[in-house]
Formats: sequence, C-alpha cells, structure tokens
Amino acid sequence: MWSSVYGGDTEKLRNPFLSDLKNKLLLISEQIIVILSGSPKSISKELLEDLSKIAAELSALGRKRFYMDGGRSDSEFNALGDSIVKMTEIVIEQLTLDSESQPIDNDEEEPEYYGLAT
Repeated sequence: MWSSVYGGDTEKLRNPFLSDLKNKLLLISEQIIVILSGSPKSISKELLEDLSKIAAELSALGRKRFYMDGGRSDSEFNALGDSIVKMTEIVIEQLTLDSESQPIDNDEEEPEYYGLAT
C-alpha cells in the first residue's frame, strides 16, 4: 500500500498540510463574519468594510485551486496571503489607535449575563 498510494511522490506530502491550512482559513473567515454580524453600532463603517474584505480574502485563499502552471498558482496563493497579512496589520494598528484615543469609563455598570448579576 505504501508504494502504490504514496509511491515516493513528495507532492502528496504537501496536501494534508495544505488542506488543513485551507480549512482553517475558511473557518477564520466564517468566524469574522459571525463577529461582524453582532458588532456594535459604535464600530466605524470603515472598520466593518476592512474586516469584511479580510473575511472575503481569507475565503478566497481557502478556496484557491492549484494547477501545474510552473508555480504561478503558488505565487498567487502567497501574494494573496501576504496581502491579507498587511490588511490585518493595518486593522490591528487602527484598533490600537482607536482604543488609545477613547477614554475608559470606569463608572459603567457591570453587564448582566443570563439575567444574573455577575
């Protein structure tokens, strides 16, 4: 079985990792969408759009197909991944700046969870 299924083809070694990575990218994309659906109204439209774009790009990356094209598919995958990292870094930087510029209100009441005070 080892010889007939694996046959020394090292390309097959990439697939389990790649499939797992692509599944995780899709999961992260879906989780961002879930978070966005419950986001507070105080979040800026720009931030919502940026996060939506990141979710869409992660989904595209997770669905990327690879072809025997001299490495072009690999390069496109890497470029899209690098682009998502840059977008994410910009969003994180913006969130950091926003949180630093907003005063913390320590007088707010603690929220109730499931009708019980914490």
